[in-house]
Amino acid sequence: MIAKPRTKKKRSKPLIAIVVIAILVGSGWTVYQRLNDDNQGEAQEPRIQTAEAAEGSVTVSVESPAVAEPHLIRTLRAPSGGTVVSVAAEGATVRQGQILIAFDDRAAERAVSLARIALQEAEINHQRAGETLTKAEKVLQEREALLASGAVSREQVETARDQFASAQYALRSAALSVDKAAVSLDTALADRDAAVIRAPFDGTVLSTAVNQGDFAGQNSTLMTFGDLSRLRFRAEIDEYDIARVAVGMPVSIRSDALEGTSLQAQLESISPEAEIISNISVFRVTATADNSEGRLKPGMSADLVVLIARDSGIVIPARAVSSVRTRSYVDVVSGEDEVDTRRVELGANDGASVVVLDGLKEGELVKMPDRADVLPSIPASSTAPAAPSGSSIIPMPTSGGGGGGGGGGR
Repeated sequence: MIAKPRTKKKRSKPLIAIVVIAILVGSGWTVYQRLNDDNQGEAQEPRIQTAEAAEGSVTVSVESPAVAEPHLIRTLRAPSGGTVVSVAAEGATVRQGQILIAFDDRAAERAVSLARIALQEAEINHQRAGETLTKAEKVLQEREALLASGAVSREQVETARDQFASAQYALRSAALSVDKAAVSLDTALADRDAAVIRAPFDGTVLSTAVNQGDFAGQNSTLMTFGDLSRLRFRAEIDEYDIARVAVGMPVSIRSDALEGTSLQAQLESISPEAEIISNISVFRVTATADNSEGRLKPGMSADLVVLIARDSGIVIPARAVSSVRTRSYVDVVSGEDEVDTRRVELGANDGASVVVLDGLKEGELVKMPDRADVLPSIPASSTAPAAPSGSSIIPMPTSGGGGGGGGGGR
C-alpha cells in the first residue's frame, strides 16, 4: 500500500503574536514620547506666576440709574376765574415776560375804570375838606381876637372851635378815602394784569390743562412750565456705596440718546435719611447738567456715574499687592526667578487693578500670590481684563503696546 504525503501545517499563530507585540511596543513608545514631551513642557512653564506692569489708568466710580427732570419747573394757576381766550401750545419755547395764557379782560377793564373814577372823587372830597378846614381855622382866629374886645361871646368862640375840630376830622377821613380808593384801583389793575399770565423765566411749555374758550376757576391748574436748558438727574445709591460719595464730586451723565458722549455735572445733594425700597436702604442724590443743546428731555432715563477716584500711571493687578499697616508692597521678579520685595505708593484701586504712583517701572514683572485661583499671566500685548461693575480700566497707548491693568506672563 502506498502511503499519502503529509500536508505541512500553517504557522499563522506565531506571526499574529509577533504583529501584536510590535503594535504594543510601538504604542508604548508613542505614549512614552508624549509623556516625555508633556513633562518637558511642564518643566518649561514658569514656576512663579507674574504680571507685567503697564501704563494705564484706573477709574473708581459709583453708578446708578437716573431720571431727568427740568432744573426749574413751575405749575401756573389761575389767580382768578375767567374765560381763556388764548393759550400757548405745548412744546413752545418762550422768553421771560412773553404771554402764555390770556383771559377775557373786559370785566377787569370796567373795574379799573370805576376804580379810577372813585379815586378822583375821593381826591376832590379831600381837597374840599382841606378848604373847609382852612376856613374854619380862619373863623376861629377871628373870633378869638374879637373875644378880647367883647365883640363876640365866649359861646361863639366855642362854636368856632368845634367847627374847626370837625373840619380836621373830615380832612383825615377824606385822606383815608383817597388811600382806600387808591388801593381799590391797584386791586383792579392787578386783576386786569392777572388776565394775562406771562412766562416767569425763559423756558418751554411742558403741558397745558386748558384750551381756548374754557372757563378756569380761581386757583385751578393751567399749565406746567419749565427750563430745559439745564436738567436735574435724580438717582438712588444704596447704603453700601453712599459713604464713598460726597456733595461736589464730579458726575458723568450717560445715555443712549447722547450717542457715546456724556454730560458733565457735580453731585449737588444727598438725602439726609435713607428710604427703604425692596428691603434695601437707599439715599436719593441729584446732579444738574447743562442741556443747552436739548439732547435730553424730561422723563428720559440715564446713568448717573459719580467719580470716586481716577489715577494714571503704572497699572498692576490688585492681588499682587500686600499691605502691612498703612504700607504697601509688591514682589518684583527679575533674573532667574529672583524676587525683590519693594515698597510702593498706590493710587486708585477698583478691586481688580491698582495704579502704582511710585516704586515700580513699566515692563517690570510682579509676582502673583500663590493661590489655586491665580489666573494665568496675561501677555503684555493683550487687552486688560474686564473691570467689575462701577469701575473701568482705560489703557493708555505706549511704545510697547501694553494695556492698563494687564500683565505679561514670564
